[in-house]
Amino acid sequence: MSKKKVSDTKKVVVKSLVDAGLPYREISETVGVSLGHISTIVKEFEANKELVAWFKQNKAEILLKAQHDNLNLQEVIRKTITEEEIKGWTPDQRQRWYSALGINFGIVFDKSRLENDESSSNLKILVAHIQAAQERWFEKQDHEFAEWVDKHRRERIPIPSQEFKRIQEEAQRHNVDVSGLIFQDVPNTSSEDRK
Repeated sequence: MSKKKVSDTKKVVVKSLVDAGLPYREISETVGVSLGHISTIVKEFEANKELVAWFKQNKAEILLKAQHDNLNLQEVIRKTITEEEIKGWTPDQRQRWYSALGINFGIVFDKSRLENDESSSNLKILVAHIQAAQERWFEKQDHEFAEWVDKHRRERIPIPSQEFKRIQEEAQRHNVDVSGLIFQDVPNTSSEDRK
């Protein structure tokens, strides 16, 4: 029976809700993720403490850049619409336009709440930046595994047979071809070789 894969976006939301102190059952009902998956997600984040530490260290810069990008986009939009065009709009259209301009205050407010580790509904920006950081981390892991495979293939370093399944799983996860590796019954030293 295959397990349903939880998206990275949902994982970040789940972890944020766990960190905010919500009970697992409430998170499960709200996000639509099983209790077992929530535990797994929390363990994944704990295993990736380096990534979390990097985000916390760079959180203000990440959020400031997101705010800056948003304000620049709003300025570009403002410059494309003239006062004459606005006068020709319906009251509803004008109300929506001025409401959109008021978002600036909300961004500043959300940014300050996030910097103070307070809850916020503005998770989309946070999720996007965490995913980008996570992608860089996964690329680094992929590269390190590929180098390890190349070294073992090039130098013909034997890998213990009992490691075959784990190596195959890692190869699939990192999208690396492991053909040409030598698997044989030898003392298990492969985990030391990889460090």
